[in-house]
Order: sequence, then C-alpha cells, then structure tokens
Amino acid sequence: MALSKILSGLGVHAGDDVVIQAFTCTAVPEAVFSVGAKPVYVDVENNGVNMAPEKLEKILNENVNVKAIVVQHTFGIPAQIDKIAEISEKYNIPLIEDCAHTFKTSVNGKGVGTWGVASFYSFEWGKPIIAGIGGSLVLNNGLLSDYVEKDYSHLKEPGVIFNIKSAMQILAFKLLYHPKIYWILKDLFHFFSKYGLAIGNYSKVKSEEENEISEDFGLKMPMVNRLWLNYSISHLEKSIIQRKNISDYYFKVFTSADFDKKILPDRPEIAEIYYARFPLIVKNKDLLLREARRNRIEISGWYETPVHPLEGEQLKMAGYMNNSCPNAEKLCKSLISLPVNSKISKSDIDKYAIFLKGYMT
Repeated sequence: MALSKILSGLGVHAGDDVVIQAFTCTAVPEAVFSVGAKPVYVDVENNGVNMAPEKLEKILNENVNVKAIVVQHTFGIPAQIDKIAEISEKYNIPLIEDCAHTFKTSVNGKGVGTWGVASFYSFEWGKPIIAGIGGSLVLNNGLLSDYVEKDYSHLKEPGVIFNIKSAMQILAFKLLYHPKIYWILKDLFHFFSKYGLAIGNYSKVKSEEENEISEDFGLKMPMVNRLWLNYSISHLEKSIIQRKNISDYYFKVFTSADFDKKILPDRPEIAEIYYARFPLIVKNKDLLLREARRNRIEISGWYETPVHPLEGEQLKMAGYMNNSCPNAEKLCKSLISLPVNSKISKSDIDKYAIFLKGYMT
C-alpha cells in the first residue's frame, strides 16, 4: 500500500511502466497494478539477491515508458544502491527503495532508504520491526509528503472484526512462536488464511478482465497493530543489537573452512548489514526443506518463484514471463534462509550448521 501511494504521488498511472526486480513477492507488482501501471522485471546479480545494475540500464535503454524504479534490499542485503542511484539520476527516473526486509542497513555509511525519493517498510511477521501487518513509508521529497499526508486523511479505519482477527494473530505469535514448531505454525497460518479465519500476507492475482483494486489500499493500519508497533519500537534498540549479534555469528559460521564460500550470496564490501533472515545458496534445496520439516528446524524456502508465491498462469498475470530473468529463476531453486530473531541462540546456529553440513557433503 505504501508503494502504491508513493507511485500515485509521483504521477504514475495507466500506460506507465515501473521497473522492479524478479525474486520478489507479489505485494510489489500488486502495488504497481493498483495505479494502473505495468511492472517490468529486472534480473538479479549472478551470485546475488538484488537487482543487477547493468540489466537495469539495458531495460531503461529499451523502454521509454518507465516512470519509476523500485530497488529491493533483499533479506537486508543492500543492493548496489550507489550504482543504481547513478543510473536513476542519469535517466531522470525517480528511485524508490523497498526496505521491507531491513532497518538500519547502510552502504558506505549512508543508510538504505535515503538514496531515492522515498522508501517503504514492512512490519509483518519475521521482519526487523513487527506489528503483525502493515507498514510505513519515508519520504525524501516535499511534494510527495504533501500528497501522501492529504491522501492518508481519506483512508478508513479497519472494522472491529478485522482488529479482533489481528489481535488473535498477535497473541498466537507471542505465545506460540518458536523455531522448533515453525512448520506447524506455518501450516496452521496458511490453513486459517485460506478460509478467511486469519489475515493472510498475499492477495490473489486476478486477470485484467476481473481485476479490482484490493480494499486494503483504502485502509489504515488496524488500531491493534499500531499499538503493537509502538511496543516494538519501544524495544527496538535491544532487538536490533540481538539481531546484529545473531547475524554476525551466522556470518562467522558460514564463512569458516567447513563451508564452501559460494554458500553466501554476494554483498557490498563496505556495508553494515542488518538481516531480516540469513540467506544461503545450496544445491539441494528441496531435500533440505523436507529434512528440515522432519527434524523441526526452521528453514524457509522463500522466494520459491520469481514473484512469490505465484506459479504458472498467475505469474503470467503478474506480468512475469518464464525464462525472462534466468538468474532469479535459478536462485528460486537454490536459496534458503534461516531465522534472525530473539528466539535464536548461538547454540541453535551451531545445530543449523551441523544439519546443513550433513546434507552438503
């Protein structure tokens, strides 16, 4: 929703194109469609998880309808934002940063979210700041600020039922979440979301003939989630330190002699990284996920498609054509990620490492 409002404020409308990367989630193209524009997908780096600058420039050379660039900092690993910002300035196209996976990450001492005209953040489960659902935007442009402030005043408050559902999910998360029962909770969440008993993360993609803008684009964050957001922010400094310590220990373990250097995606050399999840590139993803479930180890497979979680015809409806972004499609078959949160200890990470090593040798 935040991305939708930013695009509207920039004057992006029907007939325009918006560049986004493949290896993303459906929320990003959904926001592009909400203003009538069309997503144009850019492939990721050869051994990375973010937009490849040279592929971005190639698309801009071929497409004069691009009116905005959305650069994603996947899992908290910053994109080559300095190069992408230069390309954005060269072609005079506004740059928007997708910071849904990160908070506090910086490149050359400059924080992500400050390189473009605006940035947006997510507060969903597993993100650096958790409110259950919802997000925020940060604007670096005065005209955009005026537009968004006025637009926000017209949004509606979600109803009582919506707030009750959200409160129950927050309570369940606080009481039940633990890495050892990750798979059980994941299955339950998908089951309840399917039947409307829980608030899911994704909307179903519709064809052009039946396409309607989701009512979510007219709603404010529910009151109960705003309250939990305030609670999360009050504990933010402690949470950030914990996450950084866990991430640094992951990095130490997986750069040791026990593991192939190629297991880690590329990342900028001069960067201070705060991860949402810790990604690894493996050769036997499907086997690892099956065994992780059996051994009650929290390993996530997302993104499993170039526009997660869409497959087949729905990918096409989201504007993605098979084989158009080969690096991203290869990454979907080989990337897993490990949790980075206060429930994870160094002994847990040692167990993850032993488990992974056992299936990599």
